[in-house]
Amino acid sequence: MIAAVSILELRWRIADPVLSILVSLLILRSGWALTREAGHVLLQGTPAALNPDDLARDLAEVAGVMEVHHLHVWSLTGEAPVVTLHATVEPLADQQAALQGILSRLRERHYTAHATVQIEGGRCLDSEGHPCHRT
Repeated sequence: MIAAVSILELRWRIADPVLSILVSLLILRSGWALTREAGHVLLQGTPAALNPDDLARDLAEVAGVMEVHHLHVWSLTGEAPVVTLHATVEPLADQQAALQGILSRLRERHYTAHATVQIEGGRCLDSEGHPCHRT
C-alpha cells in the first residue's frame, strides 16, 4: 500500500521494487534466525542457557557426589534440554539418594526434565584399566 501511494501521489515508480527488496530482507533475516536455531537443535548443540562445566560443578555439590564427568547436554526442542552424565559417589554414600539429589537439582535448578545418570561407586576406568577422564 505504501508503494502504491508513493507511485500514485509522488510518481516515484521505483517504490514498489525498493519496498519489495526491503520486505524480502526482513523475511530473509527471520528465516535465517529460524534456520540457525533449527540446525543447532538438529545437530544436538548445547543449549545456550546451560554451560556443561558450570553444570558439572553444581551437580558435584550434591550430597554424596564426588565428581561428575562424561557430561553431555543437548536439546530435542529449543526448550527441552536432555542430559547424560556419570557421577562418582563417595564410597559410603547412599547411591540412590545421590541419584535422586542429582535428578532433583537438574529439574529444579536447570529445568531439565530428562536425564540419564550413571552412578559409579569408584574411579571411572576404561576397558584397559586407565582413568576414563581427566582429573
